[in-house]
Amino acid sequence: MKSPPIVSRSLRSKRWTDIDGNLAAIAWVVHHGYYGALPMKALVKGLRLRSGNVQVGDHALLESMFTETRFNGWAIGEVHVIDKKVMRMVGAIFRTERSF
Repeated sequence: MKSPPIVSRSLRSKRWTDIDGNLAAIAWVVHHGYYGALPMKALVKGLRLRSGNVQVGDHALLESMFTETRFNGWAIGEVHVIDKKVMRMVGAIFRTERSF
């Protein structure tokens, strides 16, 4: 059985600032039909972390922020960390704020 095509329904973005109001991180997520985990061949599977436009880790790095790790396989998105101080705390940010 062939997988249904990935059809984007909306694009959401979010910005986080540091305590001084400076930009700390930007994230974007594509909402789609959510028919199940995306195939690896789609090359967009998972929420990914970037710093300086370089991917940090792999597509599974942020799995722990989902209620079930398998749900990361349904996600399409990236978190771009601007503030270098945030890199060591990025996991805590997303565990406490699930606004997408």
